[in-house]
Amino acid sequence: MPTLGAMANRWTSAPVSGSPAVLVAEGGLGALFGVVVLAWPGPTATVLAALFAAQLFATGVVQLVVASSGAVGTGERVLSCGLATLSLLIGLLCLRSPLQTPQVLGLLVGVMWVVGGAIRVGQGVLTASGAPRGWRIASGALWLLAGGFALEYPGARLVAIATLLGVVLILQGALLIAGGLTVRRSGNAPDVPHGPVRLTEIPPVRPRAPL
Repeated sequence: MPTLGAMANRWTSAPVSGSPAVLVAEGGLGALFGVVVLAWPGPTATVLAALFAAQLFATGVVQLVVASSGAVGTGERVLSCGLATLSLLIGLLCLRSPLQTPQVLGLLVGVMWVVGGAIRVGQGVLTASGAPRGWRIASGALWLLAGGFALEYPGARLVAIATLLGVVLILQGALLIAGGLTVRRSGNAPDVPHGPVRLTEIPPVRPRAPL
């Protein structure tokens, strides 16, 4: 049975981009914002824009943490920086009063999800071996589909935008949390050997025959 130290080693030894803690944190924040959006009684465009901006800021911070890790490759670091920049930029635009209308908000949501979904799919392809590639790619595909829907119907009502936003955030959060838990259960990090490790094997010495 693995000890507590071995379990902690499995939890923290994966690359930051595929670390269970990072995935669970990002997924949990997204799901939380999704629940708030769905539970808010009749959100206005201003409230919805503020909630979406807060979620994007959280995503941007998490992606900056991933990009600053020395354990990720150059391609993955570039994609993380791109997603962080996009998230922070769209989040700032959502807080601009002239842009807080259902039409513009739907457009911002669509652009964010289409471009961000493509980046997430790229992250899933480039992520280190043993990390939850499938979960990341599924999360990116979900953003791509939802973003295409938002851009296809830019004049949707505010209630429809709020429902779409809340459902997608909850589903994406569930995918990322499932990916993080999968990494933890699979134990991608090699087990830490217990006890002394014998580096060489000394062959047994045969007794000499009597002269």
